[in-house]
Amino acid sequence: MKYLQNVPIHKDDLFFIPAGTIHAIGAGALVAEIQESSNLTYRLYDYDRIGKDGKKRELHIDKALDVADLHGSAEPRQPLRVLKYRPGMASELLIRCKYFEVYRMLINGVCQEVQR
Repeated sequence: MKYLQNVPIHKDDLFFIPAGTIHAIGAGALVAEIQESSNLTYRLYDYDRIGKDGKKRELHIDKALDVADLHGSAEPRQPLRVLKYRPGMASELLIRCKYFEVYRMLINGVCQEVQR
């Protein structure tokens, strides 16, 4: 663990992990991982998980290290969250980067069906 950071997490935490950052999700964490649709993950370690073929899933150590950002960084911080209020709802900007934005919608009220 000499080269890795262990970041304590709490309910409702939000972290932006840039591409190329080696990371793992610890036990007991429920995450929504948003990423570009590359459908590509390089595994450095996989807890001896078994794939659909009944064999341990493949590791990609050389490929992962080729694209990893190994310069190190400060401990991830919670980004500033921005709330915008409208009648019956609020939107919360959770994260913004060059490629996407993530919002949480907070609804307050009764939803009514509209017939046309």
